[in-house]
Amino acid sequence: MPDSSRKNHPRCQTAAAVVLLVVLALQPWGARASGTVTNCTEANLASALAGGGLVTLTCAGPVAFTSTKVIATNTTIEGPASGATISGGNAVRLFTVNPGVTLTLKNLTVANGRLAGAGRTNGASGDSFSGGAIYNNGGTVVALNCPFTGNTVSGGNAGNGVVQLNGRGGDGGHGGHATGGAIGNNGGSVFLTNCAFTANSATGGTGGNGADALDGSNGNGGDGGNGGTAGGGAIYSSATGSVVVYDCTFTGNSAAGAVAGLSGFGSGGLGFDGANGSPGAGNSGAIYNDGGSLAVAFSTFNDNRATGAEGGDGTDGPFDAEGIGGTSGSSANGGGIFNNAGAVTLTNCTFAANSVTGGNGGPGGNGGNVGFGGDGGNGGAGGAGNGGGLYNTANGTVLAVNCTFSLNQSTGGTGGAGGGAGSAVTRPGQTGGQGANNGGAVGNGGGCVTLKNTILAHGPSGINAAGTILDGDNNLSSDATPVFTSPSSRNSTDPLLLSLANYGGPTQTTALATNSPAIDQGNDAASPPTDQRHRGRLGQSDIGAYEFDGPTATLHAVRQGNELIVSWPTAFDYILESTLTLASPAWTSVTNTRGVASFEYVVTNSLDGVSRFYRLRQ
Repeated sequence: MPDSSRKNHPRCQTAAAVVLLVVLALQPWGARASGTVTNCTEANLASALAGGGLVTLTCAGPVAFTSTKVIATNTTIEGPASGATISGGNAVRLFTVNPGVTLTLKNLTVANGRLAGAGRTNGASGDSFSGGAIYNNGGTVVALNCPFTGNTVSGGNAGNGVVQLNGRGGDGGHGGHATGGAIGNNGGSVFLTNCAFTANSATGGTGGNGADALDGSNGNGGDGGNGGTAGGGAIYSSATGSVVVYDCTFTGNSAAGAVAGLSGFGSGGLGFDGANGSPGAGNSGAIYNDGGSLAVAFSTFNDNRATGAEGGDGTDGPFDAEGIGGTSGSSANGGGIFNNAGAVTLTNCTFAANSVTGGNGGPGGNGGNVGFGGDGGNGGAGGAGNGGGLYNTANGTVLAVNCTFSLNQSTGGTGGAGGGAGSAVTRPGQTGGQGANNGGAVGNGGGCVTLKNTILAHGPSGINAAGTILDGDNNLSSDATPVFTSPSSRNSTDPLLLSLANYGGPTQTTALATNSPAIDQGNDAASPPTDQRHRGRLGQSDIGAYEFDGPTATLHAVRQGNELIVSWPTAFDYILESTLTLASPAWTSVTNTRGVASFEYVVTNSLDGVSRFYRLRQ
């Protein structure tokens, strides 16, 4: 196990600076006045958008788009405080943002954008698409108070192969890839505040089947095309792209890889069957960071799903030959976040009940039944389920501080059944292996994943973590799968979490029970001053995104002459502390007191005029 000190892992240090972007990025973008839309029609909005600048909607909509609006000039679209809706009608993408241009959306529901590839023929590959609602092509997208709902992107289905002039079966085309069900970010910047991404999806296109060789030609059958991958059911960001997420929720988003094309049959005694294509992977139900930078703070990921595709069937063996093995299922990576070679920072975030499911392996073909016959082909292996909450690979870096992972699940695909024996003297094929389960909460397939003040709890698949997880101190896991090395971290300890719910603040969280071992066990030097709900941390910080505060106690203070009388309800057993400054507080217990009544004290301040701040600590 590598040493947990970050000084021995220089790549880990690059992620820490990204947290600062959260504060710097969420500033309002200026825009000159342009127009007001009082009648919510596409024509009226398009007219107001023509000049860029500030476009104000005073109507609630919905505004139904029939074509994609290209943003070529800095533009702000602001709905009323109660919100407005713009919709692609499940037919079109809403916006394309040109390089160097800023689009700002405020108080708008962005719904039902759709971008889908058309089916192909004659072995042509399907088109690949990104951004069902918004495609940011090197520009800047800012969204404030914006729900993104029901947006989809689908790769095009490939065409089946056709017979060639020489009698050989033609290859099937490859299915198109699909990324960013709501937002596709191609090397640009995206800043999101108080946004909710719900039921957005990305789906790969199916691979085309290989054609059979012409009868009597002794030609080979065509190969099946690969299935398209899918990545980022809500958001996809490419290399050199950056995404900042603050106070946002991701719920019920999904990414599904596509099945591949099957092989064509060879002709006569000399032609060979083609090979099946490879199914496409499912890469992150919510956010796929593909080599860029991603900073997420005060946000929740719940019930997002990534699924791999099933492998193809093996073909039966001709004459006395053995059956061809089935194809392996594809992997599913990162139910909440998949980081591929990028840099990710997570602060005060909750990951609850996200999941990955690898594709099942295809069954093997039967052995030939002529003469002595042939053995059955082996079933394909199930695809791996990698990181139900978060998966990192390709030398990516992840730093998670005060996060809570609960009930996330990874499931490997089932192996395909073996093909039947061709005769009584041959053997059936073997069942394919079960796909790997690489971390219900967090998986690391190569790179640097560091946890600080973080909880991993109760993955239904029974494995919280897989791969090398660096212990940044004060972590807690309900099982022993993360190899924590610090004395301040605890394995095989139930954190006693309550269910995901609204416990205050802009996003749902997973609260701590009153007797949770995570209470007062965090590292104050690493903890942000507030928890995910933006409530101040009390005393020594807790582990996880939620700071246990119990029933609320109010501290009362009244100045009388040179004395200060402070009091709080008698039901709360707190310690009174003070500090001279809040900029870099050094809290000390107040000792210059005398009791007046139960939980009521007189504090004598010196006459030097120095102000002091007081607080209660458990």
